[in-house]
Amino acid sequence: MKICFVVLNFNLTKETIELVSSIKTNLDTDEYHIFIVDNASANGAGEALSKRFNKDEKVTVKINKENLGFANGNNVGIDLARELKPEFIICMNNDMVFEQQNFYKILKSAYEKTGAAAIGPEIFVRDYSSGSITGKSYTLARYKEELSVVRKRQKALRLGEPLQVESFKENLLLKHRRLKNLYLWLKGKGDEMELSQAKRRKLFKKTIEGKPKDVLSGSKKNVLLHGSFIIFTPKFFEKLTGFYTGTFLYYEEDHLYHDLIEEGLSSLYLPSLAIYHLEGRSFERNSELTESERERLIKMYAWYEESLQLLIYRISVQGKV
Repeated sequence: MKICFVVLNFNLTKETIELVSSIKTNLDTDEYHIFIVDNASANGAGEALSKRFNKDEKVTVKINKENLGFANGNNVGIDLARELKPEFIICMNNDMVFEQQNFYKILKSAYEKTGAAAIGPEIFVRDYSSGSITGKSYTLARYKEELSVVRKRQKALRLGEPLQVESFKENLLLKHRRLKNLYLWLKGKGDEMELSQAKRRKLFKKTIEGKPKDVLSGSKKNVLLHGSFIIFTPKFFEKLTGFYTGTFLYYEEDHLYHDLIEEGLSSLYLPSLAIYHLEGRSFERNSELTESERERLIKMYAWYEESLQLLIYRISVQGKV
C-alpha cells in the first residue's frame, strides 16, 4: 500500500463524494485506500456516505459515536490506516479537490531526498491565491497576544455587544492565518463563489506545468503546515502516532509543529505538490448576528481559547518553539 487518505467528515456528503472521485480520477497509483471518518454528523451524512461506498473496495467509512474534534477524529483514521502499513498517510479536509496527476511520484522523490516527517503541499483557495502556511511558529508573546484578542471577542459576544471587529485589533485578526476567514464571516464578506471547475482546472494545469522540474524547488523545511492537508511519512511514525490529542479544534498545526521540534523531526512545505481548497464556500450571512450564530461563535472562541492555552503552556514548560 502506497497511500492511505484520511478524510474527516462532518455534516457534508456531496463535497466528500466529489473529493473521493477526484482522488480516484487523478492519483498516479492504484495502491491506495480512502478512510472517511464521520465525526458523528447530526444530519445523517455518515450513514449516507456509508451506503454510498458500501461496495467500494477502495473506501472505508467509519462513523464515530461522538464528535471527537479535528485532531482526535483524524487520529481514528490514522489508526485504521496504519493497519494497512502504507508508505504515506494523508489527512485532508473533505472540501478539497485533488487534481494533480503526478502526486505520488513527486511525494516519493521528495521524501527520499529529505526524510521529512510531515509534508504539506501548496494549497490554493477559492480565488486561486495561495493559502499555504510557510512561516515559523509564533513566539510565546504573540500567542499570548492572540489569546487576549480571543478573550475580548468572547466577552463582547457574551454581553451581546454589536459586532465591531475594528475595536479588537482588526490588524491582528487580518494577519492571523486562522482568524481571517472568521473575520470575513463576521463582516459579511465571505459570500464569494469559488472558481468554476473548468477555470480551476485550466489554472491548476498552467500552475503545475509552470513549476520548476526540481521537486524541491521553492520548498521550506521546519515550517508550519496548513492543517487542511498534511502528509505523514514513515519518519513521523518512528516517534509519533498522530495529532496532539489535547485539543478539540484549532491550532492543530501549531501543536504538530511543536511535537516535531520536540522529537527532532522536520516538516517540509513542498509547492511542487498542489491541492485546491474550497474553504468557506458556505459563508453567506446577514450583517446582524442571530442568537444561534452568536452562540456558535462563542463556542468557536472557547475552542480557540482552549487550544491557545494548551499551546502557551507547552511552550512555557518545554521552551522548544
